Amino acid sequence: MNYGDESFQKYKDYDDAIFHIKIFMIELIKQYDVEFVTIEDIYSMNKQVYGKLAKLQGVLINCLLELEIDFKVIPAVTWKSYLKISKGSKTKRKEEKKASVQFVKDKFGVEVSNNTSDAICMGYYILNSK
Repeated sequence: MNYGDESFQKYKDYDDAIFHIKIFMIELIKQYDVEFVTIEDIYSMNKQVYGKLAKLQGVLINCLLELEIDFKVIPAVTWKSYLKISKGSKTKRKEEKKASVQFVKDKFGVEVSNNTSDAICMGYYILNSK
């Protein structure tokens, strides 16, 4: 298993950040000969955040279609429920992040950031839920 994360906060303009995220994804796809990608579906009560994430998701999906890479968009609640990380609306986001990190530590013996653990958990769900 290979994992990691990349910060794009150095880009002041959101559209510029999206462009560099797309380039980074293409490089990873080529480097690791990726055949399948999972994308966490968008959920936000904040309209501005939702709009930004929708723009990013659209660019990533368009890129995957152009590269003919199979993908699946997964609601967070789906993989969190499968891994027993979420107990519905009663679980706070902070608790879910902590549980995600703990799942990765217990399952794979590595300590990672909460965003990386979420990505690993989504991959685990995709590989094991069928």
